[in-house]
Amino acid sequence: FPFTPTLVGTYNTPGRARAIAVSGDMAFIADQLSGLHVIDISDPANPTLLGTYDTPGAALGVAVDGDYAFIADSGR
Repeated sequence: FPFTPTLVGTYNTPGRARAIAVSGDMAFIADQLSGLHVIDISDPANPTLLGTYDTPGAALGVAVDGDYAFIADSGR
């Protein structure tokens, strides 16, 4: 490979991150039993939490389209 990946920053979610979607400067993480986490990644070395949404089951997938985030959430 003509490049070498390097770690720039990290963000530790409280659950198990199962999927991620990126839109602009935001990362949307399906965090299993912790629901949806929205992270500001405008400064990659210092990602910060913008907000969360507790889904009723386990958030397993996420997709973003415009102003909407769609969560694949399994029942308990």
